[in-house]
Amino acid sequence: MSATGAGTASAARWARIRALFGDALERAPAERDAFLDDACGDDAALRAEVASLLSAHDDADDFLARTALDAAGDALPDEASAYAGRRAGSYRLLREIGRGGMGTVYLAVRDDDAYRKQVAVKLVKRGMDTDAIVRRFRHERQILATLDHPHVARLLDGGSTDDGLPYFVMEYIDGQPIDAWCRARALSVADRLRLFHTVCGAVHFAHQHLVIHRDIKPGNILVTADGTPKLLDFGLARLLDADHEQASTLAAGAPRAMTPEYASPEQARGAPISTLSDVYSLGVLLYELLTGKRPYDFPSHSPHDVARVVCEVEPPRPSVASPRLPRDLDTIVAKAMHKDAARRYVSAQQLAEDVRRFLDGRPVIARPDTWRYRATKFVRRNAAGVAAASLVVASLAGGLAVAAWQARVARAERARAEQRFADLRRLANSLVFEVHDAIEPLAGATPARELVVTRALEYLDRLSGTVGADDARDASLERELAAAYERIGRIQGNSYFQNLGNTAGGLASTRRALAIRERLAAASPTDTLLQRELAGSLREVGDLQYTVDSLRAALASYERAAAVLVRVVAAAPRDTGHTREQALVEQRLGDVKGMEGFANLGDPHGASAHYARAIAIREALLAATPHDVERSVALGRVLLYGGMLARANGAADTALARLRRSVRLHEVGVKARPDDVVYQHDLLGAYQGLQLILGDFGLHAEAARDLRRSVPLLEALAAADPRNVMAQRDLAVTLNALTRHLARAGDAPAAVGTGRRALALEEARTAADTGNAENRRDLAFSLQSLAEAQLGAGDARGAMATARRAMALQARAERDTAAAARELEDLAVSHAFVGQAHTALGDPRAALAAHERAVALGERAAVAAPRNALMRGRLALRLDELAAAHAALGDARAACDVRRRGLDVWTALRRDGKLRPVDAPRLEASIAAVGRCGPPRV
Repeated sequence: MSATGAGTASAARWARIRALFGDALERAPAERDAFLDDACGDDAALRAEVASLLSAHDDADDFLARTALDAAGDALPDEASAYAGRRAGSYRLLREIGRGGMGTVYLAVRDDDAYRKQVAVKLVKRGMDTDAIVRRFRHERQILATLDHPHVARLLDGGSTDDGLPYFVMEYIDGQPIDAWCRARALSVADRLRLFHTVCGAVHFAHQHLVIHRDIKPGNILVTADGTPKLLDFGLARLLDADHEQASTLAAGAPRAMTPEYASPEQARGAPISTLSDVYSLGVLLYELLTGKRPYDFPSHSPHDVARVVCEVEPPRPSVASPRLPRDLDTIVAKAMHKDAARRYVSAQQLAEDVRRFLDGRPVIARPDTWRYRATKFVRRNAAGVAAASLVVASLAGGLAVAAWQARVARAERARAEQRFADLRRLANSLVFEVHDAIEPLAGATPARELVVTRALEYLDRLSGTVGADDARDASLERELAAAYERIGRIQGNSYFQNLGNTAGGLASTRRALAIRERLAAASPTDTLLQRELAGSLREVGDLQYTVDSLRAALASYERAAAVLVRVVAAAPRDTGHTREQALVEQRLGDVKGMEGFANLGDPHGASAHYARAIAIREALLAATPHDVERSVALGRVLLYGGMLARANGAADTALARLRRSVRLHEVGVKARPDDVVYQHDLLGAYQGLQLILGDFGLHAEAARDLRRSVPLLEALAAADPRNVMAQRDLAVTLNALTRHLARAGDAPAAVGTGRRALALEEARTAADTGNAENRRDLAFSLQSLAEAQLGAGDARGAMATARRAMALQARAERDTAAAARELEDLAVSHAFVGQAHTALGDPRAALAAHERAVALGERAAVAAPRNALMRGRLALRLDELAAAHAALGDARAACDVRRRGLDVWTALRRDGKLRPVDAPRLEASIAAVGRCGPPRV
């Protein structure tokens, strides 16, 4: 045979070996012998060649750290230098920066100068490009394509080289492994925990997208110079099988490619794995970040030794390795690293939440093992010895068996009853807290949340019935009941949160929580945690009272909560949980006293003081942890409300500064958690506040343009979750605002169409929850917006009918001597639109009557809220409209008298520095009109 022929035969032989090797790797270890027997037939040499590649699975000490893919890859020629300087698609490969069994990673740049950012290119090794391995490589590429998160290395591009090798392009992370980064900067425990908290968020994001990483370790988490962690290397990751009944579990028998030091017991055993395996690896990572050491020492990396150590040896507590660590961290690490996957944290998010609880000084979710559980595990490990000992004891105790039989039966029945009670209790709390909290940030989750609420209420009602009046009450159970009823009330109808629109049910549930909290707090007046929980229940009840328009009752509830918190914070000033609750209550007091745009008690000065205190508390909390996303968003919320009130008080510069900062802080939240619909909602609310300031400057076209950008986002949220009342309201409110800006920018046809869309949404929401006063106010506002658009479009009759519908909803304010300024002002606007419609229809006397009623209501509103600059400006506008109505009837003297009254209001606003830019031309027009009137009558 010629040399050429021999070479061709050798190449074909090697191609056959590679193909069989790749196919064998796709099968469970137990199935490989049968596969090779069938595939190789009588070719014993071929079978031996493939088996030699697979034998590393059993023989090599470092197999678990370096898989059979690595072993095979190392046997192939090194072509790294051959690809340096070559192109992969549009990218020029500069130098090798990493390698594994399947591929090599190169530092690269875009070769066509489209941009100059450095990237990382991963390329399958020549010789490893079997069908099975290429499938794995493309599988990793597919996984990365599903993950778009600020703390996961992003996939940028992909394709195949000119000679057919698949590659993909990722962002190049110039950073250090997380453990080295922490050591280099001598980070405190708290700072390490905050960094770890961020990593947990990235892992949870992957899990939400049905991806298990399977190789979480410091080398796969790089931290950039600015402190941003990035999760990378999904080469061992797996997509969960969503069609399988065990969708969160990978099949047993998958190749055990892993890093032993960070592998979970189920990985070490080759058992089925789930997202809980990543939770275990996160626990190992946390152990190492806290102590600087790994939890296990392996005599070797053989499969037997690794499985024995990981599955049987209990690592020392972190506080043993680092004695200054608090015991709560021992508990958190122990729960994350539990040998039994069912006893770990149920998700990376729950682990992150316990870390957050520790940082905030709150009790952690984790609980230490009980002696009963340890005893059960001991019996399972030592079944033979225990059985022998049991026989000896049984023989000695035989004479007592009959006498003890009845007692055993009674105890067994009681134990079963206690177990059923405990199971029901755990299930109820899991539904209300773990399950609900896991789905709350997801779009389209409201129907599932409703089901959770319904089931939890059934269980909780049964639990509540077990705590009789004659019992020595279980305080911990009652606390759980109160927390659950409080949460359920929030879900049912609290308008400050995403809710189901059932305000009556929400108020009933929240009051049940309050009754329990009051009883517990009265029994333990020095327990600051119980007292804070009482304040929280008072706040939640106030929220529901505010929603149903019982403003003074809401104020009383908030003030009670504030008084409790003054004592609590004085007793424990360093507890951030207390101060966060205090900030919430201060914000609520500001809302009910003077929040612009909502029903309020007309006390903007008092509201300003409360907002200032809430802002100061939030600023201090954020200053202590400046990268905390939740604290950033919380400050953004109170700045939004404080900015809106500053606008009402005529402080335009303060309003603009607060609203712009609110938008920036909310954008931070959405960037960190792009799939969290709560954060998306908050950002859109900040945008809405900012557009009001633009309107004050007369920039209606710009405001309309910004609002139009928000509408598709809101439509998507509302369509994804049609039962979510907050999502529907947000869309309607934005459409209403867009209607008014379009009308004032001169685009009347578009304004009418948008206004009708908003009105349909408001009508449906009001019909679904007739007891909700906020819904009725929103419906009236929508009618007013449409009436204004109809007037601009020349449809005076339609505008009159629409405005009168609004007046019917607002009529109570005219009869109520204690009506709030906001209610009076809203009704005045409706009368003004009716007056404008009468003028357009040629009925000046009817127009005069309508404008007189509008002025009377505007004066009452200004008296009720004398410091509200918006109310005073609107009164001046109503006076100008009344003067024009007198002039239309030919009564010049009356017109001049009214114009002078309006000029007095405009002048006072300018003197106080509270004249809006959009009102400056109105002041000038009023001065000119009064100048034409001559001297006033004596």
